[in-house]
Amino acid sequence: MKKNQVQATVPFSVACQKLYADAVGSNFKVVVAGPYIEVQVYERNILHTGKPRRSVGRQDKCASDDPIERNSNMKAYRARRKARKLGRIINENFTDGDTFITLTFQTVKEIDESLKAFRRFLQELQRKVPGVKYIAVVEPHQRSGYHLHAIINRQLPKDPEEAAPFIKEGVIKSKKGCLSALWPHGFIHVKILDTEYGNLGHNLANYITKATDDPRMHEKHKVYRSDNLKAYTTMCDCDGISFLQREVVDKGLTEIYSYTQDKVDYVGSYHYFAFNRLEAHTSQSSSRLVS
Repeated sequence: MKKNQVQATVPFSVACQKLYADAVGSNFKVVVAGPYIEVQVYERNILHTGKPRRSVGRQDKCASDDPIERNSNMKAYRARRKARKLGRIINENFTDGDTFITLTFQTVKEIDESLKAFRRFLQELQRKVPGVKYIAVVEPHQRSGYHLHAIINRQLPKDPEEAAPFIKEGVIKSKKGCLSALWPHGFIHVKILDTEYGNLGHNLANYITKATDDPRMHEKHKVYRSDNLKAYTTMCDCDGISFLQREVVDKGLTEIYSYTQDKVDYVGSYHYFAFNRLEAHTSQSSSRLVS
């Protein structure tokens, strides 16, 4: 993946010199999800109140004198936030060589019947495949009913004839762990994940959540997750400064993407920086974040 043009008004080497944290508050947030490190550096300090932080820029981005437009802006903002959080969970739990599968029905089914079949597939997947992790999203289609997109941390045989080496290695317990056995209702499309094409979590999350606001999905369970997924890490204290010093500054990483957001309610403005620890983009200089 090529390095994106830096768009923030200041480079990270300058912004990071202003990082501040104590028992009362801080002016930054660090998010670590798999190989990706995200940093937001705020113009103003934010107090640690013990309550979840409000999302930065929500009111500013959704403001409008028209209530219909304001509601539409809020829905779009929530969708972006949902996709961003889902992308971080994907990056924390899945990587190259894992599998993205799409399940479809041979004949069009109604929503309740479709959801029942999808839940059954996921239940059997957990029973037949030891230690499996998954994130699955139901996607409605205008003419072809409903699909299930699922990311799983295994490569599984599609047919029983391919099962022998997977059983030998303990990936599945028996031929009943084959995808065709787990999904006898229609078609299965399998794609092996490859981070060469960019931020895996960002790309997949935006793809699989693009239609979850369909009216047919209202009050329906759209996203399914296995219980063994790891949470991504968020830091806004002295540990975050130490982490950035050790993992970004000392290792000479340079940002793969950045931007500056101005006139954000309650923080003034902020600089956003993203790093990929698997990327080879490095700088030669190193400095101390806190003297």
